[in-house]
Amino acid sequence: VHAIETNNISLLILNTGPHYTNGRNDLFVSVLNATLTYIFQRYPTISVIFRNSAHGHPNCEKQFHASPLAEQPDISSFGKYNWQNYSHLNTLAENLIIERFPQILQVNIFNSTVRRADSHPGFWSVTKSVDCLHYCIPGPIDQ
Repeated sequence: VHAIETNNISLLILNTGPHYTNGRNDLFVSVLNATLTYIFQRYPTISVIFRNSAHGHPNCEKQFHASPLAEQPDISSFGKYNWQNYSHLNTLAENLIIERFPQILQVNIFNSTVRRADSHPGFWSVTKSVDCLHYCIPGPIDQ
């Protein structure tokens, strides 16, 4: 909020982020609604772009520099990061925006990334863990 006022920002690109995992869909919608309401009450002339979230890909380190997947992967049994719920949360956000905030431009990155297991950074040498959620730049969204 301070950056909007200090820098006279007229465009805000907003994303709920992929780390919402408590399973409370009602809370997700309530928090997003409260956030957007606050933004437009405080900054009525600001333009907002909402970008949805994309899930990661299990075993992405084995697919680095491979071709895009032929079809959407089945992540229904991969509940570790709540990835199986991202599509539903995106739909909840999209419906809220259509109903309450039609002035917001929505950008769907889910469909362009769901088959792109090939562009994750994979193994992080610093943390010695595998990152199969975030993307290298340039990545599927840039293409």
